[in-house]
Amino acid sequence: MEYNNIPFIDFIRVFCFRYARRLENGSYEDDTDIIRIYLPDCDNGNSEWFEFGIYDYDRDTSVLERIKRIFSKEILNSYVSTVCLDQETNTVRVYLTKNKKYLD
Repeated sequence: MEYNNIPFIDFIRVFCFRYARRLENGSYEDDTDIIRIYLPDCDNGNSEWFEFGIYDYDRDTSVLERIKRIFSKEILNSYVSTVCLDQETNTVRVYLTKNKKYLD
């Protein structure tokens, strides 16, 4: 069966980077999660990646505009092939592809 991969721009727009970190005094401070993004169809296995986080507490169009300014067209026009949690490092891994479709 053939399916559509998720467009990266849709994924990154809805990913919630926000979390509250508890401080020693018991209060909380807003913080941002970091995800690891693997470049589309990289030929070097798992060695072509970068880590990314963004301030998204305002949750308005300015977040999307910042994302468009940060990423290249290659990445913005890619698709998410896999998302997983590396439990050992507590890191969300996002693997990108240029392929819109995948077969199951």
